Amino acid sequence: MRKLKWFAAILVVASITFGTGCKQDTEIKYVEKEGEPLVITLTPSTTEKTNEDIVVNVSCETVGNIKKIAFKKGSIVKIDDVLSGTDITESKKITVTENATYTVAALDTAGRRELAFVTVNNIDKTAPNSVGNFGAGYSSSTNVITLSWTNPVSEDFAGTIITYGKITSEKKTTIECSKEATMKMIEYIVADDSEYTITIAPKDDVGNIGEEKSVVLKASKTPLVQNITLDRVHFDTIMQNRNINVIITGSNFDCLESLLVQVTDGTTAQPPVEASIDATNRATATVTAPVPDNATDEGIIYTIQPIIDGKKNTEVSSSFIVSNPATVTEITLSETQLQFGTAESVIATVIGKNFNIRGVTTIKLFDSIGKEVAESTTYVSSGTNISSTEFKATIPLPKESGIYTVAVFFDDVQESTKTTIQIYEAPTIARVIIPTAGNSYAGNPLPITIIGKNFTAPGVSSSSFTGDGAGIKKFVVVSDTKATAEITCPYSEGTTNITVTCGDSSNNGILTVLPAEKCFAIGDIILTDGTKVSVDDVATYTIDESNKPIGVIASTAYGNGVGKAVGLQKASALMWAPSDTTGFNTNFTNIVCTPSKTGEGAALTATFTGDIDGSDNWEEICAVDPEGTQDPATNYPAFNFANTYGATAGLTDTDYENGWYVPSVAELCDVYTNKEVVQTSLTKAGGFKLGTGWYWSSSQGASYSDDAYQVVFYDGFVSTDCKHGNSGVFVLQAFNAK
Repeated sequence: MRKLKWFAAILVVASITFGTGCKQDTEIKYVEKEGEPLVITLTPSTTEKTNEDIVVNVSCETVGNIKKIAFKKGSIVKIDDVLSGTDITESKKITVTENATYTVAALDTAGRRELAFVTVNNIDKTAPNSVGNFGAGYSSSTNVITLSWTNPVSEDFAGTIITYGKITSEKKTTIECSKEATMKMIEYIVADDSEYTITIAPKDDVGNIGEEKSVVLKASKTPLVQNITLDRVHFDTIMQNRNINVIITGSNFDCLESLLVQVTDGTTAQPPVEASIDATNRATATVTAPVPDNATDEGIIYTIQPIIDGKKNTEVSSSFIVSNPATVTEITLSETQLQFGTAESVIATVIGKNFNIRGVTTIKLFDSIGKEVAESTTYVSSGTNISSTEFKATIPLPKESGIYTVAVFFDDVQESTKTTIQIYEAPTIARVIIPTAGNSYAGNPLPITIIGKNFTAPGVSSSSFTGDGAGIKKFVVVSDTKATAEITCPYSEGTTNITVTCGDSSNNGILTVLPAEKCFAIGDIILTDGTKVSVDDVATYTIDESNKPIGVIASTAYGNGVGKAVGLQKASALMWAPSDTTGFNTNFTNIVCTPSKTGEGAALTATFTGDIDGSDNWEEICAVDPEGTQDPATNYPAFNFANTYGATAGLTDTDYENGWYVPSVAELCDVYTNKEVVQTSLTKAGGFKLGTGWYWSSSQGASYSDDAYQVVFYDGFVSTDCKHGNSGVFVLQAFNAK
């Protein structure tokens, strides 16, 4: 038995599995009255795989009388929500038509209430895919119709059902073939010019019958081409394999002198291709789907026509289309917010275009920092025998709470349309970060950064946060894992313990106020052991190989307490993001930093709104583009320079290996403002020359998705530029003095 704080009563959880098909969570009880508990038992009519609806019988045991029983689809933990659902007090049963979790609630006359869950996943109403390459040939010399086909790749495929008969007769003959069979001969068919309709359909092991394929065949004494079938009928413009296997069937092909097939769009025809005739009066050929210059989502239609003994036959043909590639336009989830532990999976419905040519399909989940959740990756079957505009998939849920991005991949290429799912618990505060301040900053506001998770869970808001420090105010929930606040910097030097609380979780941060002699100044050189060489001593400084420089303070914040040091190395020409990448085409709205003015000299006088601190901009990019950020060297070269700077600069296994970042445009302008002092110290420390070139910021431009801000260190010119341009990059890291 365990206590859950979000309920006013005791919850008991147990799980029972029925065979391999259904799972029932039978003992989740919400008891409000003394005495024996109210017990709900849910019993499905079958636990075997079936293509019929399942009836879940509901029984209740209680010392009183049952007042109400109701159910709702989904995992629902609030009893009142379930009791407002479909009433089954009289019938005491649920007719289940689709696989899902169903929640049942009961209320007795004594006020006892209980919840129970049943998960049904043994309903299979999906038929196997249709057969391919279905063809029929007739020989008047043997009076035999020969059928051939390829079987679908389906785990539950159990065989085929063939039906044939004369068109003029209602009498039809049915033949069932095993799942291994791919050919059938129908004998004793007289060559009297009768036309036969022949169909074939797949079946599975629970009785679902798939899509029929059919041909019409004339039992003729003369050669006839009667059917042309294609193994592929839909292509996009980027497929590498563009071959189409053509099957031509009819009567007495052994009497033909030549049989060719030709592809045409009605205006332009490709060169004819010779068909090879086999002993079953079936001919085969391979043609190539062209790549049109003006493809559309709907596609361009191409026709394949036979040429029989040198003459085109326009009465018999087949066609295929070439369209734009498959595209996702919408992803919806059966539930977008779930309390952790109440469900094992959700159903994703994916809407779009041309899904019948979407290739290898996976659905992946990524956490808030862009890391793939491997156990939730779902593989979805693809092929021509599916809806072209929609498919569904059951996604296993992650084993930890958080907000996750749901993305679809076709042939390992991520679609741009994504959605999110939130799995929440009670809020947890992991860290409280308060920057060190100099005593000259006393009386001014210092930012507090609160790191944790579930900050956007239902019922949680900025007002849920409190603090015990003097002057803590302006709590703001930024994301599910981050909140901010402000505190007034004390006048007294020393350290103060600050506690921030949200719900039942709290954590401490340390506010440190330093005397002036311990604070950073612009131009201070930071050494490997974390100490500094004061800017006043730079002129006489020489490098000590045992305690080398790692950076120069180029910007200060909150008085002189915290300094932002520029690293000693730069990159001369890197792209923010190459064209045709997600990073190039995405407007990262949470890292937009907008200057009050742009152009020449703006770096000296502009003020800024938006995301001024660039230290967490890469984290935001990872959250928006989890797939692309897995390969930053290719997709985000400027940020890759920052991510790998510690190793490049020889700082591996030091306290300063990590934490370097591409500055925001506000920080970049601050460095430009201080560039003369900074350059003097950089030179003394053996660092790079700032020069007069362009430098990338990490700030997204607000107007266009493919723009980011830059600053020219010649004249302080501030502007946006296309992300695929090559510019310089240097990095910053925030330091507290030792």
